[in-house]
Amino acid sequence: MEMQQYIEEQQLEMLKHMRNFHLDDQSAIIEKIHQQMENANFQPEASVLSVEQIQDIARRRVSPVFQPI
Repeated sequence: MEMQQYIEEQQLEMLKHMRNFHLDDQSAIIEKIHQQMENANFQPEASVLSVEQIQDIARRRVSPVFQPI
């Protein structure tokens, strides 16, 4: 029971942090969590990403610099 509460607290903190990102980034983060959970057979521990992982996902989504043709 304590483990479940700990995971839920981590999920809440993760969601609060995610709100600082653009909606497209949030979608990419949720997709990453979905993939991670599928790969872990939907174990509850797989439903949490670290702040660093979230920032890395958002950084990778930065669009390339516009270059006219």
